[in-house]
Amino acid sequence: MENNELTIFKETVIYDENNDINVSFLCNLFEINYKNQKRFINNDHILSLSGTKKYQVGPNGKKRRMTSLSKEGFLRWIMILNPNIITESKRDLFKTYQKNLVEYLYGDKSIIANTKTKYELKVKVKEIDKTIHNLMIERQEKITEIKRLDDFDHRQLELNTIYDKDGKPKFAEPSFHKSAEIKESVIQN
Repeated sequence: MENNELTIFKETVIYDENNDINVSFLCNLFEINYKNQKRFINNDHILSLSGTKKYQVGPNGKKRRMTSLSKEGFLRWIMILNPNIITESKRDLFKTYQKNLVEYLYGDKSIIANTKTKYELKVKVKEIDKTIHNLMIERQEKITEIKRLDDFDHRQLELNTIYDKDGKPKFAEPSFHKSAEIKESVIQN
């Protein structure tokens, strides 16, 4: 790797406190539209899992909310960027950057094997979150159904109450008990 390339890597691969790489430095150097890239990262099913947004000092020296990627995410993002979006005067330099980034980040041509494992774990966490969310919705629906049946029980009780000659209530219809059986089946399911 030449000195010029090393300088470019040092200017664009800047780690934050979480060891993530801020994408805005590379966007500035190669004149890539930062807002479009943020949108692209957020919409990519893999990059969105490795991206973070936090307040950092940007290339212009101002503190603002910046998008950063893990080392693996940054590498993926660079590899899928189309060099044709780069101005012609910087396109060859960008292609060289793409070609040598793995070596700069990892010290050789192989990518760390745990990248796939990290991605799979993040996907599983999202699936578990979704399952928990669905279970909570299902639980709320059951609670609502039980409340509805309770209201039904009270109305049924009022309708089916017969009073004896002393004015004491006695139950004439067994429908109240049927409602209790239905409610019990909702609870069990």
